[in-house]
Amino acid sequence: MSYNLYRLHSSLLLQIWAALVVATNSNTWFGTAVLVTNMRNFPFSRGTVSGILKGYAGIAAAVYTVIYILVLKDSDSKLLLLLTLGIPILCLAMMYFIRPCAPASGEESSDHVHFIFSQVSK
Repeated sequence: MSYNLYRLHSSLLLQIWAALVVATNSNTWFGTAVLVTNMRNFPFSRGTVSGILKGYAGIAAAVYTVIYILVLKDSDSKLLLLLTLGIPILCLAMMYFIRPCAPASGEESSDHVHFIFSQVSK
């Protein structure tokens, strides 16, 4: 009896491992696509753009934690449903609003004023 339980348990772990491998690889691909698109759109502010994108990744992790605790009430099955259906639907809906823009031909001095304002406001 315990042998069958161990076999069942190890097969579930293998399924979870496979799902994590697929999820990790897709997350890396998505992050790379976003980073490359933004580097092409903002060639003179690459450091600032990559820093903002990394900051959004940290904020997204905090938002997922709040959603898990407050909205999903610590339900693992609801979290899996959100991750498998909610995120792809959100990505597919948002891809129609995000378009590449023409790269700037030169660096404008007015761009730095916006970044100084955001640094002072912190």
